[in-house]
Amino acid sequence: MRRCCNLIHPLILRTFALVISNKHGLQEKPSPTFQYEFAKALEIDGTKTTSKISSLSQPSEGGKGKSRPTTLFQLTESQKILCRRLYLIWDGDLTKIAATIRVSLNEVSHFAQQEQLQVPSRDLPIPQRKKVGGPANYYSARNYNQIWYSQIEKAEIHPAFEPCVHEEPCWDGICRCVDNHFFCTKACAWSWKSPNFFRGCGCKGNCSSSSCTCFATKRECDPDLCSCQTCCDPPNKRISNQQCHNDNLTMRRHTHLMLAPSSIKNAGWGCFSKYSLRKGEYIHEYVGELISQEEADRRGQLYDQQNQSSLFNLNSETVIDANRKGNITRFLNHSSNPNCEARTMFVNGDYRIGFFATKDIDAENELFFDYQYNKVMDNRFIIKTANEAPWMKAGNEKATASTKKR
Repeated sequence: MRRCCNLIHPLILRTFALVISNKHGLQEKPSPTFQYEFAKALEIDGTKTTSKISSLSQPSEGGKGKSRPTTLFQLTESQKILCRRLYLIWDGDLTKIAATIRVSLNEVSHFAQQEQLQVPSRDLPIPQRKKVGGPANYYSARNYNQIWYSQIEKAEIHPAFEPCVHEEPCWDGICRCVDNHFFCTKACAWSWKSPNFFRGCGCKGNCSSSSCTCFATKRECDPDLCSCQTCCDPPNKRISNQQCHNDNLTMRRHTHLMLAPSSIKNAGWGCFSKYSLRKGEYIHEYVGELISQEEADRRGQLYDQQNQSSLFNLNSETVIDANRKGNITRFLNHSSNPNCEARTMFVNGDYRIGFFATKDIDAENELFFDYQYNKVMDNRFIIKTANEAPWMKAGNEKATASTKKR
């Protein structure tokens, strides 16, 4: 924010101050004279520098046959960067580019000619999409690069996802999606023409087993890609008619949870399910404040002293902290024999955390999941040991003693 303020014209700051201070509409609005002076000052200041090149002639007020040249303005540096990237993403569609960066079509066309922008050749052998009477192997995992596919399946934690933008075809050392063990998505430059593009699934079942390519790669089904009739039932409700059961986070299909004192001694509050749950059923999403790993380490030292834990790793760069901002799922307590588990799912370009039942749960039972305090997360992204709160150690010792008596 500090870098941006140094580049803003003083008159823009003056206008911004007027808007901020006018909270309840009591202050006098800027006059048209000030707006005219503001626009004139921007032009004199060189924010929009005219070029010597004229575009197509336009009819003037004098009548037919007469024309006057239209002056083109040079694009700003940010507009030039966007124009270069969007030219690759949209295969040179100048109309879409002009509408996105809010300039005229002639200005974009002139910049494309000046930069000699070209769309790279993308004629790659891609399996045909499943059709009636056609090939049925479009969605099969065998059509992917097996080395990339296995790396994506085994990866436990990723960096933050950013769509890839490059001129060469997606490959090792070129595509950031391949290097970070992602599939290429609709937002990437090569999109569905990339050999690493995720094609969705064509399941005839409920998409809740490893036979579904979406479920196996920890993704939710996408209605734009999958043919499993996902996202058909209305949102904010449990699945009733649709076939697919792998769109819970997208459609917010959580169950009704209740807050009450926990059955664990000295654990405070606990989270209970109002209705019975079946194994594999979606419970709720874990939400909170997104913070960096460094900030999470600082807060974690304070939380350990308070015998509480609300930090959850989302990826190698960010952590979810539900201590100050969160929902009822932050009251789920730890158990070495849990009845639900947390899954990190890839949903519409973002990673989100959801809780799912690991066994059949009766109504009004407390929900637990394994905090994995004793598990050392050792991978190439994070090396971080887990701590165990004193009340959890006491609970584990009592459980061990009672087991020995039996």
